Amino acid sequence: MNVPRWAFLTPLAILPPLAFLIYLVLGANAQPDLNNYGHAPAIGGDFLQYWSAGWLVLQGQVAGVYQAEVIQAVMTNISAAPRRMLPLVYPPHALFLFTPFALLPYYAGFLAFTAAGLMALLGAVGMVLRHRVYGLAAAGCGLVWLCCLYGQTGLFIAALNGLGFVLLQRWPVAAGGVVALLTIKPHVGLLWPLVLLLERRWKVLASTIASLAIMVALCMALFGQSIWGQFFDALGVISGSVETHLLAWQHQCSLYALLRVMDVGHLPALASQLALAGVVVMLFVVSWRRTNGNPVWQLALFGSATLLLSPYAHNYDMVLLIWPVLALLTLPATGRWMWLERVALLLAFVFPLFVFFLRVPVGLFLNLLIFLLILRRLHAESSLLAPAPLR
Repeated sequence: MNVPRWAFLTPLAILPPLAFLIYLVLGANAQPDLNNYGHAPAIGGDFLQYWSAGWLVLQGQVAGVYQAEVIQAVMTNISAAPRRMLPLVYPPHALFLFTPFALLPYYAGFLAFTAAGLMALLGAVGMVLRHRVYGLAAAGCGLVWLCCLYGQTGLFIAALNGLGFVLLQRWPVAAGGVVALLTIKPHVGLLWPLVLLLERRWKVLASTIASLAIMVALCMALFGQSIWGQFFDALGVISGSVETHLLAWQHQCSLYALLRVMDVGHLPALASQLALAGVVVMLFVVSWRRTNGNPVWQLALFGSATLLLSPYAHNYDMVLLIWPVLALLTLPATGRWMWLERVALLLAFVFPLFVFFLRVPVGLFLNLLIFLLILRRLHAESSLLAPAPLR
């Protein structure tokens, strides 16, 4: 580990978790009742919808998960704050993740959900980088705590990606199961099929398809045969909400969102996003072999490229950038590009402290910067593939 690279981040790493702690304390004081219901603005962001979906499952009202009016009624019982009228945006097998937390009162469920996500991510970091110091770095990174503030699933998604790359070479069947689980959020797993093709991991691909088939059948058996039709109907509602600006573009981190903020129409913005995605995929393919099978740099390239593909990537999805951030931290802080890497690392650590005050999707620029820095390292320095020894 190169001490100067870490030294300037140490005081900053305290700020995001401290801000989250203050958020928890203020949120708890705003709750008149820490049990299931209470009419006050609920903390937890999108976890409010997850908890409500799980509660409906426990009440035997699974169909209501994909009906905006039904799930909105449950959410309103928890929080009187106005909410957008949208059904659950996750596929049915995501309910296996959400429902256990609905067994707890809302506030306790949010704490348990956040703790479980953090433990999963830090465990994955330990498996990939094999030293607790990188877990401490991840625990202080603002991108991680931004996801916590939103109450989002990103911590689990980032952890599953890390686990998938660890299992890829030695445990293909298990790796396929992990990739299948990532379909709870398909737009942040778009590169996995390409990775499996580039690596010629046919057993992993077969295991992924088989695992998906099992999950589809299990959902139909437990939630009813119409559950998937209800989910796809809900997707149409979500798609329409994006085009009509019901979802705030400033909270997204895509080129599509940036152009929509600039009053560019839906189709031109989407075409521009697809063009960017095409360039990113080509760079990804060209650069993949430079990773030489090292999961640290496979994850760095994967994590930095993924969010540039989807028009619907949000700021909370940027927790995937924890993998390229940690990869950069394994390297000696040398070379003429060191200052730019420091800027990128600084922004990643303090991102949630300023992003809410801006009216444009600035996450796109941080994502692009980190992606280009990873490409530069992969193509300019062959010695980077083994993390610098800790001392």
